[in-house]
Amino acid sequence: MVKRELIAALAREHKDLKARDIEYMVSLIFEAATRALVQGEKIELRGFGSFHIREYAPREARNPGTGETVNLGHRRSVLFKAGKDIKKRLNDN
Repeated sequence: MVKRELIAALAREHKDLKARDIEYMVSLIFEAATRALVQGEKIELRGFGSFHIREYAPREARNPGTGETVNLGHRRSVLFKAGKDIKKRLNDN
């Protein structure tokens, strides 16, 4: 599901709201989540999961195509861990 599909699904379920209002609310939620992650905060959505930042130290890597050594600098990435409820729903088939 992409963002526009999420907005369309919410609009179908909530006919009393305009699609542009739903789009605005979804954008606000994503922006708030992005700001929190950039500031190093963890995001926890009970029943769904949590997002947190992992930091990677600088290291040397090898380009598999050329064999050339490449220096990778310090970097950060977002990790997601599914919550108990979503894991249970995924595995209750």
